Amino acid sequence: MKLKAWLFIGSILFPVSGVPGESVNKHYSSVGIGFQYAIAGVKFGLEGDINNYYGSVGPGAYAAGVERPVSPSGKITIGAVVGGFLIIPYGAVNINYHLNGYRNKGWVLGVDAGGFFNPFYHENTENDEAKRIYSLVFVNLGYKF
Repeated sequence: MKLKAWLFIGSILFPVSGVPGESVNKHYSSVGIGFQYAIAGVKFGLEGDINNYYGSVGPGAYAAGVERPVSPSGKITIGAVVGGFLIIPYGAVNINYHLNGYRNKGWVLGVDAGGFFNPFYHENTENDEAKRIYSLVFVNLGYKF
């Protein structure tokens, strides 16, 4: 059941088939903190014609996501990421500012807004404070090589 839910969420967040004919132009890597960097880790990505697709690993965490430019200068991007920290899955949307531009090396600043999903939540619990999702806003900072 959980696998089907994650596949459904992934198909909405990462509509790869929605960009027909997109080719990979180059690979990149970056390090940083934030949901898209697997909390604190290394991000490995592929630059497509329009979108960037990436995977990240950090201590006890993993993530996968996509981002695309929304400003004419190519410095502002929006994206989505799903991942996990230990056994706790998370998902977020993000907006980033690339100081040297989307396709160039340099610093990236942004904000991730999303949440952690409580794997121990049960609807029949007697604990009124237990939540299914814990919302979180995370400032991210990274350097793209």
